Amino acid sequence: MTTEANGDRTIGWIRRSRAGFAWIDGTDTALGEEAERYRITVTADGVVARTADVVSPTWTYPAAAFASDTAGTVVSLTIGVAQVSATVGVGLATTCTIDLSR
Repeated sequence: MTTEANGDRTIGWIRRSRAGFAWIDGTDTALGEEAERYRITVTADGVVARTADVVSPTWTYPAAAFASDTAGTVVSLTIGVAQVSATVGVGLATTCTIDLSR
């Protein structure tokens, strides 16, 4: 996660393919889906605070939303990213937890 000058946070990830793709040439993997879609879930101290759907492997967490989600006594945020497919639906999420107590 990168904090931008305006306070927004930018989160990015490397996409993977469900198509059994072998990464031979070192370039992007084949998508293996009809469209690139992801579901972002932000959990604040175990409670879902926000969800977003995006169509590229990056998401901007607006500064105002981040401030709202971390207000009060919130000590950690967990951000989950799951691929969304027309055939599989929402897949298993990969998560990252951010400790806000420091």
